Order: sequence, then C-alpha cells, then structure tokens
Amino acid sequence: MKKLILTAAIVVAGFFTFAPTAEAGGLRIGVHIGGHGHGGHGHCSPRLIRTYEICRRCETRYRYDRCGRKIRFHVTVVTYKSVYSNGYSRTFTRTFYS
Repeated sequence: MKKLILTAAIVVAGFFTFAPTAEAGGLRIGVHIGGHGHGGHGHCSPRLIRTYEICRRCETRYRYDRCGRKIRFHVTVVTYKSVYSNGYSRTFTRTFYS
C-alpha cells in the first residue's frame, strides 16, 4: 500500500514538474522549466504582440429538434491572427451564435 501511495505521489509531482505549457488566447498557462526570467538572460516565453481579425463571415447552419424537424439558425464566424515577439503567428476561429 505504501508503494502505491509513493508511486502515485511521484507521478503527480512529475506531472506538475514536467507539464507542457499550453496557450489560451494571449495567456501562457503551465509551468516554466529552466532558464532565468530576468533581463533577457536564458529562456523567456514569447510575448503576444497583437491579435487582429482576418475574416468575418455569416453562415446559416441547421440542427434538428427532438422530433426530427430541421431548425435554421445563423452564426458569425470570425478568424483571428495572433503575432508573437519571436515571429511566430497562429490563426484561430471563433463562432458567435446569434
């Protein structure tokens, strides 16, 4: 039983120590591993410079209710581009329901 608890503790500690960094919008979520975070020495995370809209379009979509009837609804689909300080950029799309 002690081995099981010890193994579980090591796995959980390893997860928090070596968890990859995930991105959510302009925020950095996760654990920073290695390097120094001051004065430009070592490894620093790239900063989000700006996010701007590339494309906006309206679409008609359909869904079905419980009785099988087709229901039409409209959505606005917006594509954005984020640019980071190291030259990296990414695009993502958000759907807004009317």
